[in-house]
Amino acid sequence: MKKRILSMLLVLVLLVALVPLHADAAVTIYWPVPGHTHLSQGYHANNAIDISDGSINGATVIAAASGTVTHIYLCSNTHNDSYSIQHPESTDCNGFGTGLVIKADDGRIYQYAHMQGGSIPSNVYHGAYVTAGQTIGRVGATGCATGPHLHFGISTTPNKYWEYGPNPDPAAGNYNYIYDGSCLQHTYGDWTYTKYPTCTETGTQVRSCTKCGHTETRSIAPTLHSYGDWVVTKSATCTEDGVETRTCPKCNGVETRSIPKSGHTYGDWTVVQEASCTAQGSKTRTCSTCGNVDTAVIEMAAHKYVSETIPATCSAPGGTKYTCSVCGKTYTETATVGWSDWSETKPAGVEDSLIESKTQYRSSKYETKTSYNTSESGWTRKSSDWEKANSGSVTYVKSWPGGFHTGNALYGTYNKTPVSASETATAKTVVNSEAVSGYIYWHWCRGSYTAGPINRRVSDVCEGEFQTFHAFFSTSNASSTDASGANGGNCKYYPNSGCCADTYWYFQIPVYTQSYTNYKKLFTYERWTDWSDWGDKEISASDTRKVETRTVYRYYTAAKEHTWDAGTVTAAATCTADGAKTYTCSVCQTTKTEPIAKLGHDYRQTVVAATCTAKGYTLNKCSRCGDEYRDAETAMLPHKYVDGVCTACGDKVTPSDDSDQTVTDENGGDTDNNTPDDTADPYDAVRNYWSEDQLTQAWGPDQVVEHLFFHPIIAYPQWAFHDCNASQDQRYGLDDWMVTADEYKKILQSVYDRGYILVAMEDVWSEVTDETGTHMVRNTLMLPEGKKPLVISFDDVNYYPYMLDEGFTSKLVVGDDGEIWAQCTDPYTNETFLTKELDATPILDQFVYEHPDFSLNGAKAIFSLTGYQGILGYRTQDDRDIAADSPDRPAFDAYRASEIEAVKPVIQRLKETGWTFGSHTWGHIRLDSKSLQTVINDTERWADEVGSLVGPTQILFYPHGGRPDGDDWHQTGERFKYLQSQGFRIFASVGTSSFSYVKEDISAVICDRLHPDGTTLRHSRSRYLQFYNAEDIMDTQVRPDLGVDW
Repeated sequence: MKKRILSMLLVLVLLVALVPLHADAAVTIYWPVPGHTHLSQGYHANNAIDISDGSINGATVIAAASGTVTHIYLCSNTHNDSYSIQHPESTDCNGFGTGLVIKADDGRIYQYAHMQGGSIPSNVYHGAYVTAGQTIGRVGATGCATGPHLHFGISTTPNKYWEYGPNPDPAAGNYNYIYDGSCLQHTYGDWTYTKYPTCTETGTQVRSCTKCGHTETRSIAPTLHSYGDWVVTKSATCTEDGVETRTCPKCNGVETRSIPKSGHTYGDWTVVQEASCTAQGSKTRTCSTCGNVDTAVIEMAAHKYVSETIPATCSAPGGTKYTCSVCGKTYTETATVGWSDWSETKPAGVEDSLIESKTQYRSSKYETKTSYNTSESGWTRKSSDWEKANSGSVTYVKSWPGGFHTGNALYGTYNKTPVSASETATAKTVVNSEAVSGYIYWHWCRGSYTAGPINRRVSDVCEGEFQTFHAFFSTSNASSTDASGANGGNCKYYPNSGCCADTYWYFQIPVYTQSYTNYKKLFTYERWTDWSDWGDKEISASDTRKVETRTVYRYYTAAKEHTWDAGTVTAAATCTADGAKTYTCSVCQTTKTEPIAKLGHDYRQTVVAATCTAKGYTLNKCSRCGDEYRDAETAMLPHKYVDGVCTACGDKVTPSDDSDQTVTDENGGDTDNNTPDDTADPYDAVRNYWSEDQLTQAWGPDQVVEHLFFHPIIAYPQWAFHDCNASQDQRYGLDDWMVTADEYKKILQSVYDRGYILVAMEDVWSEVTDETGTHMVRNTLMLPEGKKPLVISFDDVNYYPYMLDEGFTSKLVVGDDGEIWAQCTDPYTNETFLTKELDATPILDQFVYEHPDFSLNGAKAIFSLTGYQGILGYRTQDDRDIAADSPDRPAFDAYRASEIEAVKPVIQRLKETGWTFGSHTWGHIRLDSKSLQTVINDTERWADEVGSLVGPTQILFYPHGGRPDGDDWHQTGERFKYLQSQGFRIFASVGTSSFSYVKEDISAVICDRLHPDGTTLRHSRSRYLQFYNAEDIMDTQVRPDLGVDW
C-alpha cells in the first residue's frame, strides 16, 4: 500500500513538474451537473471528484468545455472493477461504466464516468464535436459505482486521460465554474426587426441565444432617401444660375440645388480699329447665346526701330540713333566713354581705327549614357543588350501523392513552384537545366499489429494503428519493390532506422532541382548637348564635338582728340604773374587757354662782407624787375686791437676797460667750435637685432608662410559703433570689417607670444630664370629657432573722408622725434593732436621697438594703397574733372603739389623702418568684372599718381577679393596677363587660409590672406586659434550685440 501511495505521489509530482498547463491562472468552464454541487468524495485516489446528492440520479450532464469526443464507453453494467480502456469506442464493461472522454479546445482532456446506460445522445459519438454547455448524458451508477454520482476528472497531459491534472474541486480554486447554465459562448438565432428604419429614423433588431435565451439588440441605420431624377425648375442663363429639384418617393422629401450659370459663349474677335505704334486699337466679339457684345483694347504696336551709328566728333562721344520705320519717331543713345558692348553687327560710320573685332566659339558635345529605362527624356535610343541580373535555383516536387501529410517539414521544404521561361521588353528568364536531385520516402507508422493488409497511405483508415507520419529525403534510388501488395501495395523495402525502425516505405517521390538566370535589358542612349555660351577661347571640332564661330565687333566711343595748332601767347608772363597761351582746333575751331607759368625773379647775388662795425649779408636783386632782398647775414667781426687801437676801424680802448675781448685764432675765427656728431638711426637696433649665426632654422618652400591683413583700425569704438551719425548698416559694416585699437594691440601680443616673426614678402618669393623659363619660386627662409614666419599687410591706408567722421585717425605724419605719428581729432571735443596709441602704423612701430625679436632684419608690414583719394591721409590724387583751362586749375594744382611734398618725408621714414608698398588699384575696382581697358586705365593712373611717390612694386592686392577674369588659379585671362606685364608678380586675395599657388604658364604666384575683423572674431574662432583666441580679443562690451559662435 505504501508503495502504491508513493507511486501516486511520484506521478503527481511529475504531472506538476512536466505539465503545468494553465496552473498559473484559473480557467472558466461549466459545472458539469447544473443544480447539483455536493461532492460525495473530493479529489481522491482516482484523481477526480465525485458529484452526488440525494436527488442527482438522472440529472443532466453537460460538457464543461467545447471539444472533440475521443473515447466513448457504452457499458450499462454495474460493479465492474476493471478500469482498462482498450478502444476509443467500446461496449466492453469496465470500471467507468457509461462515459466519455472529450479533448477540449483549451488542450485539456475531460472525463465523465458512471452515467446512466443509454443516456448519451445520438449526436455525441466518437469523433463528434460538442460545445460547452451541450447535454452529453445523465447521472447514473454504471461501472464500479456504489451509487448514483458523476465521476469528473480533468487531465492536462495530452492523450493521457487517465492521468489527471490540477484538482477540479471548486474549493481548490483551479477553475472558475459557471453554475447557472448561462452560456460561455452564445449561439444566437437570426436577427428580427422590432422597428423598421425610415429615410431619416434609425430601426432596431433583436436576436436570442438558442441555448440560454439571452437577447441582444442593435440599431439599423436610416435607409436614406431614394431620390428620383433631377427636374429643372429654372433654366440657367449666361449670367444667372438655374434651379433643379428631385423628390424621394418614400417620404416625399424634396432636395434643391443650383445649376451654375453657363457664362457667355463668345465667337472670334473682330478688329474694329487696328493699333499702330502711336495709338491703341479696338476689337469686339459677340455671345452666340444671348447676343452680348464684349469690347477690348488692342495695345499700341511696338516701334520698328532701325539703328544708325553716330561717330564721335572732336567735342562729343559717338552713339546710336534709332528711327522708327513706321512713324518716324527717333531717339539717340549717347555712348559712355569707353568701349561699346560686343555685337555681331559691325558699326557703320565709325573709323576702322576705333573698331575692334574678335572670333568667338561655341560647341555642342556628343554624349552617351546607359539606362534600364525604356526611354530617357532628351535622349535618342542607340542600342540595347541583355545584361545578367542574377541567377538561382529552386528544388521542388512536381506532384505529391494522396495521403502525404502536408504538415510535414519536407512538404514545406519542397512544395515549391518551378520558374517558367519568359521574356518582356525589359526582362527575361532563361531555364538552364532541370534534373532529379533526390527522393522522398514516406509512410504512416503502425502502432500495435493488426492482421490483414492495411493501407498505410491514409491515416484515418485504421487510426488506432497509425501513431504518426514519417518521411525522409535521400539521394539514393531504392530498386527493390514489394510486388505482393503488402502494406497497401507499391512499397519499397528501404531501411532507415534514423527516421523509423519500420523498413517499409511508399514509392519514392522524385525531387527536382532547376537552375535559371534572370536578365534585364540595358539601353544605350545618345544625344548632342545644347550649344554652349559664346566664348573667346578657341575650340577645335572633333567626332564628339561640333563647333560654330562668329565675329563680333566693338568700337571706342570717346570723343576724338582735338587737332590743336601751335598756340598764340595772349598774355606774357612776368616775374610775379602767370601769362596765357591760346590754342585753336583746326577741325572744329574750338579754343583752349593754358597758363604760362610766371617767370619768377631772376635774382643775382652780391656778397657784402662783415666788418668790425657792421654785419655782413648777401644782396639778392632781380635782373628783370629790380626787386631785391637781403639774406645770409653774418656777424660783425671782432675788433683787432693793437696797443688799444683797432687796426681796422681805429676804435680805441683803455687798459682799465672791463669789456669782454674776443680772442681770435690766426684766421680770425672763434676757437670754441663744438659741432655735434651725426645721430644714429634708432631703428638700426631692430634691423641688426638678429645676427646671421642666430638664424639656424630653415623654413622650406613646402612650409606655410602665414599672412594676416587688416583695414584701418577704429580709434574711437564707442563713437564708431553707437554715437556717430552713420546709418545702422554703415555701423554694422564697421563691425564686420574692422578691429578696434585695443583688439589690434591684443592680436599683436598674441601672435608674438605664439612665436611668429615678421618677414618681408620680397624675402619670401623670387623670380628666377632657368632651363624651364622664367617663373616664381618660394625661397627658403632662415629663421631663429622656434620662430614661425608671418606677413602682415594693411588695405586702404588712405584715410578716406568717411573715416574721419566715424572714429578713425586722419593721417600719418613725421613727428619732432623723427618717427611716425598719427594725426587724430577727438570726435567728442574736436581737439586735434598727434598720437602713437590709436593708429595701426605707430602701434606696430612701437611694438617692434619694444620687441625687436618680432622682426626679421627690420621687416615690418605692407601698405595696400588705392589712389582715388590720395595716400596716407594726403590728397595727392589729380582731379581730372577740372579742365586744364579752368580758372580753378591753378589753385588745385598748387594744393596738390603741397600735399605731395608733405607726404614724401612720411614715405621716406616708413621705408627706412621696414614698411613696403603694394597696389590695391587706383580706383578700388573689381578685377573680376571690369573690362580690360578699364583695368589698363586704372593701372596707368596708379603708376602715375601712387607709384611715382612710393616707388615700383611687385605686389597687387585684389579689391573685394575679386580675382582677375574671375579665376586666376585655373586660367590666365587677358586682365591677368596685362597686370603681369606691368611688373606685378605676387597677386594677393582673401581666403580661409594662407594659401599660395605658383602659376605654371606665366611668372606669377597667387597668395590668399586671412582677415582678422569683426566677422571672423564672431564666427571663425577655430580658424584663427593658431594666432589668437577670439574670446580673449573681442571687445564685446563696446561692439554691437550681434552674437558670436563660441
